[in-house]
Amino acid sequence: MLVFLFELLFSFAIAAGPGVGNSAVPAAAAAVPSVAQDAVGTVNGEPILRSDYFNRMEFMSGVGTVLNGRFVQSPPAFLAIERLINDRLVLQLAKSKGVSPTAGEIENSLKEHLSREGDRIKILSDFGVPQSELKALVAVELAQFKLATMGVTVTDQQVTEYYNTNKAYFTTPAKVKLKVIVVKSVTDRDKVDIALKTRPFSDVAREMSTDLTKFDGGDLPEVDVGRLPQNTLNEVSRTAEGQMTAWIESEGAFLKYLVEKKEEAKQLPLDPQLRESIRKQLMVSIGQTKNDLKKMMDELRKSAKVQLSSPGLQKLWDAYIKDYLLQSGGG
Repeated sequence: MLVFLFELLFSFAIAAGPGVGNSAVPAAAAAVPSVAQDAVGTVNGEPILRSDYFNRMEFMSGVGTVLNGRFVQSPPAFLAIERLINDRLVLQLAKSKGVSPTAGEIENSLKEHLSREGDRIKILSDFGVPQSELKALVAVELAQFKLATMGVTVTDQQVTEYYNTNKAYFTTPAKVKLKVIVVKSVTDRDKVDIALKTRPFSDVAREMSTDLTKFDGGDLPEVDVGRLPQNTLNEVSRTAEGQMTAWIESEGAFLKYLVEKKEEAKQLPLDPQLRESIRKQLMVSIGQTKNDLKKMMDELRKSAKVQLSSPGLQKLWDAYIKDYLLQSGGG
């Protein structure tokens, strides 16, 4: 995800260029009140000029990408322009095949993305990326899907059959929320037991636990029960919610858990959202044997006429596409 964010922001830099106004800057950055318009920030009062920022970002060293399984060092400016070129080719290919995404499809897909926490488009939106750029990203995503699934139809019956046959895939695992106290000796273990008779688990954890979680009162993140060590799982399974486990000896330490919450495994219902997700999954799976998207894209890359205003980027692109096609067997 970080690589994706970097490359997207690099593409803003190339598209806007140095010296642009705040309209080309993500809203989160533009909202900083104490920085001048021609600067992206200050260090002890000295400005970091926007032109310096773009120039350094475009040609920063030590950055690269993976090409046919090999790491190739490339400046961020090239990583961004390569992604932009690829996006244009995807949209052009979709248009030539008569499967370009419609404005309505793009709008609906964007709404779906923005409704899901953790979704990459939602994250970019929260960063202040403009709606126009988000729609452009969604358009490419939709075009790729429609190209990969040309001529593929999946019925409701096929979706239902897949769901019923693979119910294990659509089950959320049992989870548990725990707190822990860890001590190194029997003496300390006994002291903890005495303290727990009159004091909250979190307070005792903060004072007596030797584990780093002591600073959060022994708090542990919610975890799938299947990821617990077997000896811990055995104790947690027999301990009721809100109760403490017996001491567990492990690798020279003693551990006691407070079982804060238990959540049983749940079967996800075949609601419209899951039905649509399965339908798309099946379409892509079937499309892999019907439509060779990589082959179609490589043919388009081979014939594409790419002209760049920067001689340096043009040289990098020419070398890149020659090597890519050679490695892909299309050179």
